[in-house]
Amino acid sequence: ARACLKARALPYLDACVREAMRMHPPVGMILERFVPPQGLDLPDGTKVPPGVAVGLNPYVINRNTSVWGEDVEAFRPERWLQQDGESEESFSARLANMNACDLTFGAGSRICVGKHLGLVETFKVVATLIARYSLEMVYPDREWHVINSWFMRQEGFEVRLSKR
Repeated sequence: ARACLKARALPYLDACVREAMRMHPPVGMILERFVPPQGLDLPDGTKVPPGVAVGLNPYVINRNTSVWGEDVEAFRPERWLQQDGESEESFSARLANMNACDLTFGAGSRICVGKHLGLVETFKVVATLIARYSLEMVYPDREWHVINSWFMRQEGFEVRLSKR
């Protein structure tokens, strides 16, 4: 646990993990909920009747250009860090907006109960891999594919590990 806390305290590692999960959230299907008996009023004035199934797809939401920028398809961990010349206030507001819109683990009362354990495991594995091995893509120019099912998976992403 101590090693995980140390790994989590590395801002760029944290940004890389957050960006990877933004681009490839574990769940790629709609997180369905039912509108409560009182109905639902959307911000644009639309009224959704009670009992209607509604949902958001984390893969789609995590590509909203108004939140993540025009380069949503690019892996850019720096979007999670304070930018040169960006005030602390602006960065805090931007980060709060990204956090509020990040549906990697769902949100609200239905957030994934395994979120914290999943993050601990992720930071532990990534930090251990980087500390112990050199990683190199076998085919750096080959496109890899994302398979959309309940759990997202990638194909064609081959990595060579060599002990440091």
